Amino acid sequence: MGHNKRSHLFRARTVGLILMAGLIALSGCTAASQKQESSTSQNISSQESIGTDTTEQTTPEQPTSKQTTPEQTTSEKSETPTPEKPDESSVTEPSEAVPFLTNLSGWLPQREGMTLSVCGAADGNHILLLYASDDGRSFAVDRLNTNNGKIEVVTENTSLYRPRSTTTPHRFDFADADTVVDKTDGVIYFLQSGQHYQPDLETPFEAPEIIAQCFKMKDRLFCVSSGGIYEIKKHDDLYITQMITRTEPDYRFLSVERIDNGRSVIIGLAPERDSEPEVIYYSTNPFEYEYKYFTSEDAPGQTCCINEDYYVTLSKGDDGSILNLHKGDGTVCRLDLPDNDESINVSGTALSGSSLYFTVSGAGKTELYRWDLSSVQPQVTPTRSESEYSLPKISDEDIETMRTALQDEFGVVIKLREEMEMTHFYYLSEPLQDDQLIYSTMLSLRNLLRMYPDGFFKQMSSDKGEPIHIELVEGIRSTTGEGVGSPRAYASGQYGLLVICSGYNFTKSVISHEIYHLIYHKIELSGGIKELTEDFYSTNPDDFEYANNYNNAVTDEYTALSNNPGEHFENVYFVSDYGKQNENEEMAEFMGNLLSGDIIPDYYESVHLQEKGSYIFGIIRKY
Repeated sequence: MGHNKRSHLFRARTVGLILMAGLIALSGCTAASQKQESSTSQNISSQESIGTDTTEQTTPEQPTSKQTTPEQTTSEKSETPTPEKPDESSVTEPSEAVPFLTNLSGWLPQREGMTLSVCGAADGNHILLLYASDDGRSFAVDRLNTNNGKIEVVTENTSLYRPRSTTTPHRFDFADADTVVDKTDGVIYFLQSGQHYQPDLETPFEAPEIIAQCFKMKDRLFCVSSGGIYEIKKHDDLYITQMITRTEPDYRFLSVERIDNGRSVIIGLAPERDSEPEVIYYSTNPFEYEYKYFTSEDAPGQTCCINEDYYVTLSKGDDGSILNLHKGDGTVCRLDLPDNDESINVSGTALSGSSLYFTVSGAGKTELYRWDLSSVQPQVTPTRSESEYSLPKISDEDIETMRTALQDEFGVVIKLREEMEMTHFYYLSEPLQDDQLIYSTMLSLRNLLRMYPDGFFKQMSSDKGEPIHIELVEGIRSTTGEGVGSPRAYASGQYGLLVICSGYNFTKSVISHEIYHLIYHKIELSGGIKELTEDFYSTNPDDFEYANNYNNAVTDEYTALSNNPGEHFENVYFVSDYGKQNENEEMAEFMGNLLSGDIIPDYYESVHLQEKGSYIFGIIRKY
């Protein structure tokens, strides 16, 4: 498969530059998060190259689970050109160099303000084409007759639940003919009913996409995230999320490899420990709850698309890329694509009749190709060499070695099990006992703390001058009803204390939020809070007042969730509704959401948030 362990462990942004130099160049926060496509998609059939940037984009923090009814889904109709027959001048026939391959892009209507994103299977004579709007606000779906090129509109300008700008675009896919998946924001759209649903997924580590894959098996809908495999079930008009299996929290999710014989899902994982193989595979049967781990020396290539009947991989050959169609009967069809040593990016596939249709994206456009399989002789898929693998057990010595390394590197004190106090203020903590979760949490904590400048935490201390104490717990609850009922973390600047939930409840954005409370207290002791808040208050709407009560419900007004399609975050003043409690929580939410992933969320483009950021970072540099 060619995975590079270090290149696939979703690296945290170096926040040393952020906190020391202003965290972001506020006027250019868009550019800081953008990954540029480096080359141009061209016609395979004319023997020219296809070159694209294969780097996947990452996403901000995991949103909460929400769904809407058909009445709540916006869909506007507009006129769309629909050619009655193919444009013979632009539909390229197969060439001698690449037989059985046709560029069908000339059949596609020119949708104003929209670009083809992916294709999906409809039936033996039709495929589905999904267009994403260039402003990141909506999508549309057409049905293409593969015999004559006629287009039928399925859905027109469906507004997205989570609109975003073009700097961090949506990545779409089809789970079936009725189900569109926005993998970037983790939202599933059902075309026939007009509903959409945001599954409640556990993602212990931030991944490039909230949903890595969504597919049907035996007429049941499943999705995979970095935290595990889930089934999406429908009861009456409502959808629910049921976890099928978790991945181990200290094994970084890489990709969904394939569905094996229509019954087992294979996932690629990267261990954190250098003593383990670079990649291990996790195989699970979601119907019988069977699973195993194994390693393999074979390199099947990058998986582009999976479903119950087939999967498609891309691998590198001597003269270009190799597109492989792996069928459920154990055979494989191979297509050699000359590409001048550049890698192509297949963004969607559809097996319809005797042809495989696939979309190739790059340079701001996507082209549609048909691979005629009728004259291709399938080959028997070589048996992959697999060796059963047992996850290593974590010893007390492993835990102590990791704890000592953390304490020495960051100047903090790590407390475990019975070493910690069970009660602080009105919060009662349950100590974490599982060795595997303790170790994996310390690994995650190390990666997070390394986002801050060298020596940063050695400058932080309690009011008594003691180093920051970090306690790893399994759960937290309020015993008096004060504060948050069951927080994932809390902090006290006065006592230099940071208590965090571990394992599957470890969330980068939440820990970064709590770390800012420690920073806030440090600024407060230095006399900088009055100066900060006077400027900070001036950036809020004229009619706004903080709730100042954790038991008061606050709305999403003035947040990105209330941003209307077509607006460019002009009315976004807060990163979340929780930040509207008080200025301390608002600043902590600002920092937590900013550090939630490798891509800066789009709503930070708001002029109001940039203005607030300039005050926050300025005061951090000063004090």
